[in-house]
Amino acid sequence: MTIGSSDVLHSFALPAVSLKVDATPGRLNALRTAVLVPGVLLGQCSELCGVNHAFMPTVVHVVSMLSFLV
Repeated sequence: MTIGSSDVLHSFALPAVSLKVDATPGRLNALRTAVLVPGVLLGQCSELCGVNHAFMPTVVHVVSMLSFLV
């Protein structure tokens, strides 16, 4: 994953896989992760980043490698 921001500091969190990484303006953060079970992971921005903070849900669709390549 590559995480970045264009306005303010955000903190991308996926509690189901114990993942939390900051999105800093002007900088790209990269990380690797392996999720073994396909499905939908729900997360959120866990920093108070502004007036629309409550409207920043995160959804990650995890697919198998075969489904990704097809």
